[in-house]
Amino acid sequence: MDGERRRPGRRDRTQTHGERGPDGDGSLREGGLSSAAGAAHVAPAIGLRTPWIVGRGPPARPAGSGRHHRRRCLPANLQGVWNNSTTPPWSADYHVNINLQMNYWPALVTNLAETTEPLDRFVQAMVPPGRKTAQEMFKARGWVVHNETNPFGFTGVHDWASSFWFPEAAAWLAQHMYDRYRFSGDLTYLRDTAYPVLKGAAEFWIDTLVTDPRDGRLVVSPSYLPEHGDFSAGASMSQQIVFEVLSHTLDAARRLNVDPGFQTEVQNTLARLDPGLRIGSWGQLQEWKSDWDDRNNTHRHVSHLFALHPGHQIVAGTPHGQAAKTSLTARGDGGTGWSKAWKINFWARLLDGDHAYRMLGEQLKTSTLDNLWDTHPPFQIDGNFGATSGVAEMLLQSRHDVIHVLPALPAAWPTGSVAGLRARGDVTVGVDWRERAAERITVRTGRSGPIKVRSSLFAGPHRVQDEQGAEIAATVSGDTATWTAQAAKTYTVVRLGSCAAPPADRPVVAWDPASGTSVSDVSGSGRPASVVGPAAYEQSAPTGSGLVLNGTTYLRTAPTTLGHIRAATFAAVVKTGGSGYRRLFDSQPSGDPGGDGIIVDLTPSNNLRFIGAGRNVTTGAVIPAGRYVDLVVTMSAAGAVDVYVDGVRTGGATVSADGINGCATRPLQFGADQNGGQRLVGAVDRMAIFPRQLSGSEVRGWQDLAF
Repeated sequence: MDGERRRPGRRDRTQTHGERGPDGDGSLREGGLSSAAGAAHVAPAIGLRTPWIVGRGPPARPAGSGRHHRRRCLPANLQGVWNNSTTPPWSADYHVNINLQMNYWPALVTNLAETTEPLDRFVQAMVPPGRKTAQEMFKARGWVVHNETNPFGFTGVHDWASSFWFPEAAAWLAQHMYDRYRFSGDLTYLRDTAYPVLKGAAEFWIDTLVTDPRDGRLVVSPSYLPEHGDFSAGASMSQQIVFEVLSHTLDAARRLNVDPGFQTEVQNTLARLDPGLRIGSWGQLQEWKSDWDDRNNTHRHVSHLFALHPGHQIVAGTPHGQAAKTSLTARGDGGTGWSKAWKINFWARLLDGDHAYRMLGEQLKTSTLDNLWDTHPPFQIDGNFGATSGVAEMLLQSRHDVIHVLPALPAAWPTGSVAGLRARGDVTVGVDWRERAAERITVRTGRSGPIKVRSSLFAGPHRVQDEQGAEIAATVSGDTATWTAQAAKTYTVVRLGSCAAPPADRPVVAWDPASGTSVSDVSGSGRPASVVGPAAYEQSAPTGSGLVLNGTTYLRTAPTTLGHIRAATFAAVVKTGGSGYRRLFDSQPSGDPGGDGIIVDLTPSNNLRFIGAGRNVTTGAVIPAGRYVDLVVTMSAAGAVDVYVDGVRTGGATVSADGINGCATRPLQFGADQNGGQRLVGAVDRMAIFPRQLSGSEVRGWQDLAF
């Protein structure tokens, strides 16, 4: 090793491959994505389910036998069940310098962990022959595999070593197993499946690293960047992969509380290891330990960005993150299908959703066949799975114990939702967004303990609540919130005050139905209502014209935004009857626990219920039935709810001090829910909503204030 590179001859062809879906049937079925814009450009590459387009579907198998099928099948390889040749490209083998790994990049984050079982078994089966190769070729402990392998345990060097020297492949494969543990938290899996593989890969590098005379650091030598070269000592990708496997192995041993002597050995090696992160003369992340980078090099492999993705050393916004961006920009947006897929992931990790989306478009336009298969060329499925991973990375990332929601959302997806994505830490995540900002985040935790969630939502007014709508105390720092979660519980985060408050100088609405099917809004706020159902009026109302609510009639506005209401008063002269739950005021979707809109209604016992400001509370106030009453419900800015019947306080409750989140656009109704159900029977004379709490002395005169 002399620190200078040698320039071997280069092969013209590129060695990269892929196959079918990780479950053997080409399907990705758990997560769900929808978007109001851009969906037509993205959806075809997500969840490829149509291998039969070319007339070659997977072998038939009995219904319900999927799990058995996974236990006996090989992992996704090159052409797989779609191979139509006895001499297929690259012999339909497994390339482990990125392609096999890429096939499984989306599996964990898209909630398809069970589809990785064939890969786990394949890697475990590779360890015994890999141990023999390590002993005979390197006189080392542990196990190794080079650039290519097959189902028969080949772990030696390919017959063109100058292009395919890559003993780092075993460590890269072991990363997947550690990641599967990080997503699940399953210590049994870590102990029995992942740790033996990790330990063997780490032992190999502990024994084969050499001291670089230039600086005394431990380096890989010789190291050779996949399909690019050249031979050198301590190339960046080599060092980054070794750093990952040693770090993961040490963490696993500590979590399992095993091998204290080996832990010390790993610690000492890490302390001396060159991490493979250097910023070069033109601001780039160096590809080699020496500053040899050519800014005009547009090679498809961007291997020295491994620490950005799938590794975790490089973080956006840091000097190394900026250097990675410089290198990626210089490489350009071209390349093969799988190369473009990798670049989607890179740009997502750099939190540049628009560039990630551009790469997704480039892959679909120029590296996708008519049947939606990715093409190198020729066809290989890794680019389809790599792109799916990139889309997931745009929507959710979970690095360094932080769940980052919508980290790289492109402008092309301004409104949408996704459900069922998985985050490290055994967490399932869903999010709804509007105008490129999260409106609602749901997290379901598989294990108890602290949880840390990052979103721009936390930078403004918000509420964290449990399944019962109870507020959860979260510690917020900037755009990140932390709280203590319980296993098997779902937490919802809702945005509050993401719209302007209504004008304080007039009611939100004021209705006085007198005749016909249209009711004007005399408040000046522009929310007239229509009578749904038969419009009949009775003269016995206090004003002489009460709208009869016969079980089919109610009031409904056009879709409207009420605004963020910090304090409020709901008032009506109303006669109630009927049974069950019956709506008074309603602007809330069914099933919401109070974080979105408002409901004022009656319970089967005629108690007044208030659902808003993050709470669902039933007051002690019983509303008299069968006669007109002057009903007023006030909510203070501190969350105190008071109910008045004919000017007398008859009950109350407490909600949060977050105010009513009326930022969604939907109809405001009186006498029925948003679906036209839970209708009130009786009659109503006048109704109004004020964007403030009326004082006790104002309650009796609310009609004078509104009309």
